[in-house]
Amino acid sequence: MVLSSTEAECVSPPNNLHLAWAPVNLTLNNQNHTDDDIRFIYYNPPKIISAEPLQGPVKGATVVNLWGTQYEKNRNITCNFGQKSVKAKYVTKSHLVCVAPPSLNEEPGDVMLVVKYANDRF
Repeated sequence: MVLSSTEAECVSPPNNLHLAWAPVNLTLNNQNHTDDDIRFIYYNPPKIISAEPLQGPVKGATVVNLWGTQYEKNRNITCNFGQKSVKAKYVTKSHLVCVAPPSLNEEPGDVMLVVKYANDRF
């Protein structure tokens, strides 16, 4: 989709060929193409299978174990507990640990737990 004279937006296709990366170019008429050497990098996103425990005191400090797949060492992985973010500790490719921060309003309640793998990967 052309957004402006200097910006376009595309949706990446499924990676059915199991590529590590794919070249990207743009055409508006199926004849002329951009000649930039741009690569789109495919990756296997991490997946949370389970988290334990699923609750803790509003003061925080609960050690939460996250079991899943595709965790990578040497990444700046964080756990977002609602609006609060804490650094995750890598244990293995299937295990992360986060320490829950204190509740924002000191009231009990549910918060969404999201693992942030990179600036644009959750």
